[in-house]
Amino acid sequence: MKKGLSSKQVIELIKSDPTGQYVRYDSEFTKKVNISNTNNQYMIIFGWKAEGRYHNRYICAFENDKLIYWGTVLEFNRHISPLFNQIGEEVAKQIKEYRPPTIKKQRLVK
Repeated sequence: MKKGLSSKQVIELIKSDPTGQYVRYDSEFTKKVNISNTNNQYMIIFGWKAEGRYHNRYICAFENDKLIYWGTVLEFNRHISPLFNQIGEEVAKQIKEYRPPTIKKQRLVK
């Protein structure tokens, strides 16, 4: 992933999963985020990222449909940028209503 990609490109990247680290994105949870004092449009895409045996929520943030940052909610909240902090706060509010898709365990075939 790299900054500047469109939301469509990011979704295709996650779907194709070339590195094997992105488990899935949730097409039902692509939301607009309201940020005060700006005319720009912000959007987030929720997904899941495999980290060892665990799957963590993973968020991609877009400004005017260009990827500006991606990471966990904690990474957004710890970022030095007040914009990313605001996005992290909005995401935290929306997580409460978010019910993740079921992630099926994959079987290893010998």
